[in-house]
Amino acid sequence: GGGGGGGGGGEGVADLAVAEAAAREEVFYTIWEQTTTLAARSRAEELEDIANEDLYQRYCTSLLRCVSLARLREGGALRAGVEGRADTCIDRVDALIELRATRLSQETKSLPAAHFFILFVFSLQLLVSFLIPHYLPFLDVS
Repeated sequence: GGGGGGGGGGEGVADLAVAEAAAREEVFYTIWEQTTTLAARSRAEELEDIANEDLYQRYCTSLLRCVSLARLREGGALRAGVEGRADTCIDRVDALIELRATRLSQETKSLPAAHFFILFVFSLQLLVSFLIPHYLPFLDVS
């Protein structure tokens, strides 16, 4: 009977180790995804990701899960500085969120000069399309 209880405890530790490894993997996967977003995805895709599931928030959640699982593994006490480093990471993520908001805001504020030229050309085309039917009867097409 006692051997089964010890095995259950071992399974609990093993389950905790698996959960902790999965949480660490999620942290690094989230960093990978955010790096990919910044390097290769469009602003529209980035905005969609923010609306659906913000990677920065997912990173913070995964990091806090790692800290909680490590606390369980260590029996409530963590090695010196672990929580402080996690708090520092979260503070930096908060700063990144602010920088991202500023960057996205600035990207949408200014339109390149080419947009104004294109709008000018479209306006001329629209003006001509209204003037042609009015002056068409006066033009000798034959």
